Amino acid sequence: MSKADRFYVYVVRINGQTRYVGKGSGNRYRIHLTRSHNETLRSEVETAKAQGWPVRVRIISSDLSERDAFRLERRAIFKWSRKTVNISMGSHTEMERIAMQCRASLLTLKSEDRVRQEGVWMGASVEERLCALRSIRERLTRLAEAA
Repeated sequence: MSKADRFYVYVVRINGQTRYVGKGSGNRYRIHLTRSHNETLRSEVETAKAQGWPVRVRIISSDLSERDAFRLERRAIFKWSRKTVNISMGSHTEMERIAMQCRASLLTLKSEDRVRQEGVWMGASVEERLCALRSIRERLTRLAEAA
């Protein structure tokens, strides 16, 4: 397995019920059972152990790239969202976050018509402003597509 493909997605089942979905590498799932940042999961695991209920971890897919692991984690959380104690609906890779930020920035750019209506602004002519707007739009679009 290459370094780029070393992730897995797992579920924590307590007393037969899916309670948590996570993405990890190495022994992340084991650490999560004893030192989880999720207080609810930690409490449920402690209660289950005290009651003698089974706490099981099932790896639902392995040998994944980080991107594929994040995607599967989000889908699994959504599938079991009514039953799980996940704090969020899953995470994104850095490139996915960049792409989302670029798309959001594209939505907030002024339209060319708006720039024409405003006219000269801070000494920049309408044509200079339109040129800058087109350049920014093009760069954000390329970045979003590349991410």
